[in-house]
Amino acid sequence: MARMEARKKDEKWEWSIVKYNGRPRVVSNRMARLPIDGAALHQAVVKIKTKQQLRRWAGEKELAGSTEKDTVEYLVVQRKIWRWESSEWEVWGTTEESDWEDVKETWTMKMMG
Repeated sequence: MARMEARKKDEKWEWSIVKYNGRPRVVSNRMARLPIDGAALHQAVVKIKTKQQLRRWAGEKELAGSTEKDTVEYLVVQRKIWRWESSEWEVWGTTEESDWEDVKETWTMKMMG
């Protein structure tokens, strides 16, 4: 929010996806039953590679600092199961890719208590 408020009032920012770099891919697909009969959560993570563009404008003039870059995002979607009926998929949020160091650190913290 602070970044948005710091923008000049007469400046407009325009974000767009230029192209998809390949097809989105499901990299995680998990379901967990809850301790209530007929209840569960189903969550999937989708890896999306894109080329994105950010353009800055002051009135009709495009400002310096407009950029294009390749981006990899991990979109988390979730649906709830209640009485064995699934809800629609909803966007839960985004996440970062974990590497082996992250996994080892999490595992070590769990083992130590």
